[in-house]
Amino acid sequence: MTPFERLLLDVLADRAMTGFEIARAVDSLRPGSLRGREGVLYPALMALERRELVVAEWEVRDEGRRRVYRKAPTEQEVRTEERIAHDVVETAPDESSFPAEETLDGDA
Repeated sequence: MTPFERLLLDVLADRAMTGFEIARAVDSLRPGSLRGREGVLYPALMALERRELVVAEWEVRDEGRRRVYRKAPTEQEVRTEERIAHDVVETAPDESSFPAEETLDGDA
C-alpha cells in the first residue's frame, strides 16, 4: 500500500466523503500535496475499492448525484457487528412471554 493510499484511508476513517471533500481533507493535512497531481486521487480511490478497502456508492440529491466514498469495515468490525446482532437475537424474548392477542370480540 502506498503512503498516499494510507493517507486516503486515514481521511476516510471518520466519515464518508465525496472526492472533492477528500481532496480538501488531504490538502488540509498535507498542504500542496495534490498540486500538480490532481490525476492521482480517483485512480487511488479505485485501487482501494478494488481491494475492498473502500466502498463507493452513488448518492442522489436534489442537485444531482455524487459518488461518496467510505472506508470499508475491517473483518474485526464485521465480526463484532455480527456478534452484536446474534446476541440481540439470542436475548430477545420468545413469543410465549408475550400476552395473547385479543380478537375484536374480546376472545383471546
